[in-house]
Amino acid sequence: MHDATDWQQRVDAVWAAAEELGDEEVIRRIDALAAELPDDDPRGWFERGGALDSAGLEAEAEAFYRRALELGLDGLGAYAAELATGADDRPDGAASA
Repeated sequence: MHDATDWQQRVDAVWAAAEELGDEEVIRRIDALAAELPDDDPRGWFERGGALDSAGLEAEAEAFYRRALELGLDGLGAYAAELATGADDRPDGAASA
């Protein structure tokens, strides 16, 4: 079993160093951290989506965000995931509401 606080601190550390790490390394590290969680934990899916999204891979990120929402992601994470998936549903060039 993992300590949720420790896990989140390690995720936060990856994001804090993202600029120096580069997209591929952020994705690799977030994937490794997500793999520590049970497959039905929405946090791992959300963080993986975020890593892809931040690398400019929005289309690939959408499935991870949607899975996180299906698994019950809540709070600010759910809001961010809903915005990200909603943005993908808009026609190119359409303004958000």
